[in-house]
Amino acid sequence: MQFEQLVSIKRGLRFFLAIAIILSAGLLIAAATLQSFGAVRLRVLLSLVGLGLGAFLAVIQVDAFPRYRSSAIAGFLALAVSQICYHLLVWTGWTTEHLLWRAWWISLVLAVTSALVLTLEGASAGRRDLYERGTPIGAMGLGLLLIGLALFREFPHTPGPLYQGLLALVAVSSMVGSVVIWRRRVRERAPSAPMSRGAKFVWLVLSHSVLLMAGWYLGRTALPSPSPYDQTPSVLAKLTSQELETQLATDLARLKNVVAGIDELARDYRALDKEVREKMNAEPRDYYLPEEEDQIRALFMSYLILSIGASSHGGHICELRSGAR
Repeated sequence: MQFEQLVSIKRGLRFFLAIAIILSAGLLIAAATLQSFGAVRLRVLLSLVGLGLGAFLAVIQVDAFPRYRSSAIAGFLALAVSQICYHLLVWTGWTTEHLLWRAWWISLVLAVTSALVLTLEGASAGRRDLYERGTPIGAMGLGLLLIGLALFREFPHTPGPLYQGLLALVAVSSMVGSVVIWRRRVRERAPSAPMSRGAKFVWLVLSHSVLLMAGWYLGRTALPSPSPYDQTPSVLAKLTSQELETQLATDLARLKNVVAGIDELARDYRALDKEVREKMNAEPRDYYLPEEEDQIRALFMSYLILSIGASSHGGHICELRSGAR
């Protein structure tokens, strides 16, 4: 592949990455404005995030292709598999397929590890000391440990303390080595070219979108939960003062009848319970007779009727008390 072709591919990937960032920011702004995401918009956002990450990793593979052709091709293949699995998980109902999740995780870790190792190799200053030799090996070891999480019977798997300690040690070592190599690269490089207008625009949109979403999230979490009566349209708002007084008086009278019925039902229940228990102890038996079941069923039906009456006639009074508070 010629150098001009690689440059064109890299420009196309960067342009695609910028478009994915802008569209993602637009979806986040729309969600913040509408105060709702929706299933379709969420899936589109997840797809854009996945495609943007894929384009970013692909740019690294393209940069490393002239020097590390085999490794770059392997990284491309892993990236392609991870993208396919990821979008199947986003857009299909296969989220319960553990094999698909394992394939996505393994291919993603391989793609990210390949990109990291190629970046470290390309940023090395030629000293070949402990940092430049050990950091790529540590990155590959970290990738193997992360892949190992998908090889257990349960996925996602919670590793034991030893595995977690080894994972943290390798991750910290790789991070420290990467920072050292990056600082050496920055010191030895010539002054960087000024950022283009397109890149400035993308970063500006991204930073403002992140700030907007952070403010929206903090505002939503700090907002008290609305009352159920505030979320539904009020029937009382359409009534005049005289109509409201009449409605409340009628509901109050009916509620008094309901309360009296509940008190009578409670007395009937206690009397029936005492009578049935005495019969069961005298015979003796541990089951209800058909006529006793009919009496219990009748009491339960009376309870349901009284409950419906209390909820229907007490709604206006409860709403009025909630509004007064």
